[in-house]
Amino acid sequence: MQPQRTDLYSFRPAYLLLFYAAAYATITYLNNHFVLNSSLYYNSLGDHLPVAQVNTILQGMEKWEWLAYVFCLFIVPLKALLVSACIYTAIALGTDKISFSTVFRIVLVAELVPLIAMLTRTCWLLFYPPSSLQDLQYFYPLSLLSLFKTGSLPGYCLYALQLLNAFEVLYWLALALGLRHFILRSFGESLRLVSVSYGLGLFVWVTLIVFIQVQIS
Repeated sequence: MQPQRTDLYSFRPAYLLLFYAAAYATITYLNNHFVLNSSLYYNSLGDHLPVAQVNTILQGMEKWEWLAYVFCLFIVPLKALLVSACIYTAIALGTDKISFSTVFRIVLVAELVPLIAMLTRTCWLLFYPPSSLQDLQYFYPLSLLSLFKTGSLPGYCLYALQLLNAFEVLYWLALALGLRHFILRSFGESLRLVSVSYGLGLFVWVTLIVFIQVQIS
């Protein structure tokens, strides 16, 4: 018999998705106007490009800035669908019974963790602005990437090391805790289910990204 859904997961997904869209749009605005300001680009590119060319880059970014806000509408639902598909496939191949919509709700609640990570990173950068774009690339709170000196790693390593952070661990734990409410498994078994489903999907995704970066570098 499947456990009953708890109050934490008794919500309309559309409301939480709208909250995420608004939150990420706010973070995007703060990054674009207060972190990634024109001074940062002039300091980073001024020694390599003429001022006129840097101006052209900034004008192009300003022109297409609206696309970043459109992207905020889709980033969480797309990621949640992919993560839910990975987890639901693993569950469907076993003996546990749970609906895809329930898995989707579990993932949506867990998505609060990446949002907190992004908010933490943005707030830190607002109080301690980076001196260059490269410094910005190397900063992600509580990640392995932050342990390395700026410019000491090849570009294709940055994304993988950025993902190895404390917030990612909390994300896995949030997924496992959510699954534990609905399937007849212990927390450890739920965590193993997350590792063989979402963990495998994440490994394939990171491998693909690193492969593409190696090819174009």
